[in-house]
Amino acid sequence: MKRIQVAVTDETYARLREEAKRRARPMADLVRRGIDRQLESAVEAPRGEPTITPLHLGEILIPESEWRLLANERPLD
Repeated sequence: MKRIQVAVTDETYARLREEAKRRARPMADLVRRGIDRQLESAVEAPRGEPTITPLHLGEILIPESEWRLLANERPLD
């Protein structure tokens, strides 16, 4: 096992300390588990791919030729 140093805010440190106390586990164990969980999710959902399912909102009613015009339209006063 390797040792690393990580700088965290006072608030994060306090939250980590309280959570470790609540679970009766060492803070280092919570940090290791958090890192492992983050790395596992990074493998399951590689960067650049959406992590949420897009919604299908129905058929597009505006012709593609008008999209640019509508996207740049300014709101009415």
